[in-house]
Amino acid sequence: MHISSSLEAIRLKNFQAIRDEVEIPLKPLTFIYGPNSAGKSSMIDALRCLEEFFLKPEHSAGRWVRTEAGAAAATMVVGATFKTYARLDELVATDVHQKLPEWLIRDNNLQGGNEWWTPGPHLLDIRLTMGELSGEFGLTELELLIDQKKVLECKYESESIVEDAYLVKLASSFFGDRVCKYLNELDGSVGYDRKGRLVVDAELVRGPLRLRRPYLDETSGDLEAAVLRLADLLLGLVAGCLVGVDRRVAFADRGLIHDDELSVVQARYWNPTDPPMVALQHLGKKASPSAAIRVIALSFLEDMKRAKSTQQKKHRPGKTLALKEVVRRALDADAEAAHAGSPDSRFDIDESLHQFVNRCLSDHLFIDQGFQIAAEIFEIQQAGVKPQAARKAANPVSKDGFLGYLVTCFLIDKGARRLTFEDVGTGISCVVPVLCKLHGQFSFSQQPELHLHPALQSALGDVLVERAQHPLFRHVVETHSEYVLLRCLRRIRETSQGRRPTASGMALKPDQICVLYFDPQPDGATRVREIRVSSEGDFIDHWPRGFFEERGKELFDE
Repeated sequence: MHISSSLEAIRLKNFQAIRDEVEIPLKPLTFIYGPNSAGKSSMIDALRCLEEFFLKPEHSAGRWVRTEAGAAAATMVVGATFKTYARLDELVATDVHQKLPEWLIRDNNLQGGNEWWTPGPHLLDIRLTMGELSGEFGLTELELLIDQKKVLECKYESESIVEDAYLVKLASSFFGDRVCKYLNELDGSVGYDRKGRLVVDAELVRGPLRLRRPYLDETSGDLEAAVLRLADLLLGLVAGCLVGVDRRVAFADRGLIHDDELSVVQARYWNPTDPPMVALQHLGKKASPSAAIRVIALSFLEDMKRAKSTQQKKHRPGKTLALKEVVRRALDADAEAAHAGSPDSRFDIDESLHQFVNRCLSDHLFIDQGFQIAAEIFEIQQAGVKPQAARKAANPVSKDGFLGYLVTCFLIDKGARRLTFEDVGTGISCVVPVLCKLHGQFSFSQQPELHLHPALQSALGDVLVERAQHPLFRHVVETHSEYVLLRCLRRIRETSQGRRPTASGMALKPDQICVLYFDPQPDGATRVREIRVSSEGDFIDHWPRGFFEERGKELFDE
């Protein structure tokens, strides 16, 4: 379950290089600066830590905890704030209709006057506290707040009558009057705390994080079950905000896209016992496409499939590689479609990936060379089988002889020459994975300026400015480049002076950008400083150790 949300802040304490508790804000565009090994990657690692708890089968949070020399493992805190647009009544009606009584969810009658049931943004705060637990490092406390009201608390109880049990407190009033009425109608042997929260004992199941009853008796089993199901629903909200964290990261170890990584095979069926499918599987392994090329190739393929379905084209049977399709370059037609209408239409969240990447290349990057990514799409047909025999075959794969698609990507320059990524410099190979991540709602890019000329680094800043226009998008950039940031500051200055209208797609305001500096301290810990930006594109706060002062030292120091 994926929930539409935006990441607003991350909270850390004793996490890697971060010792003192800090709340790190995020804006549509967040820059992270600082020396090497200052802990700049702590932000994405914090999200990966949360993702392991809520989505993965196992977790090892102990590898992130900060330990002082000669001291025992400290208490570690990892938290995040999301602005979510999910409606809990709809989630209950769709996701837990088998877990609660039918009369509770019928006709979405769960509102009960609760404000959080209404549509609109709501803040969801999750906070995990970890420490030594039964001889190992584990979760000691979990808190969940919605609109700054605590709705769920789960705390480890070492003195509980149940071994390794957690005391779960749930604000049942959060779910509305009808849910409270149902819980009150059950056996009342389970107690309430002074704030009116239901209290039950539960076991914490590792990955995906959920709660279950450590025991069941005849008096309180039904009520315990209902409370824990509601608690698991709340944990599911957090999980829905954390889907696919690792898939959204552009790591710094990017390299050249080689010629043998430009082909992608997508099978029509997946039947490992069928000989043609075995061959197709090996062909896909041999191609071993990089992640960026794979998703771009599949984007071409999806566009082709949509075009074919609307035109109702029929396949030509009886050929090994039939119906060769060269996908039209996203130059004139795609650019015209992306820019048509109002000025804001250039920012299209439904824009396909290859259209977005090609538009970034044509509008901002490699303009002189005119590089565009194109593709050839082949249908793979089963060879040596006549159509009549194929129709009589028992294997459904062979009924029409169609096995799947082979997609091959390549570059085209402004002279219409066909090139591979090995024919050009490494810059385009390094920037394409970054563009693929920027196409999404959230991304974390490590050194996106790798192998880019300073002019192209500035142009990449304009791509980031464009992606900051959507209020729900969050793009975090860990970088050492001054050119990317200086371009963003220039756009802020031009916007405040009226030279960049809001509808231009290149307007940027100070509240859309956040600049963070990870400053290592003499004691080995790292302090996170926010460098505020004025409407004139200047720094309000002092930049620690100067702003890229190395250039001045090399030029003027004797």
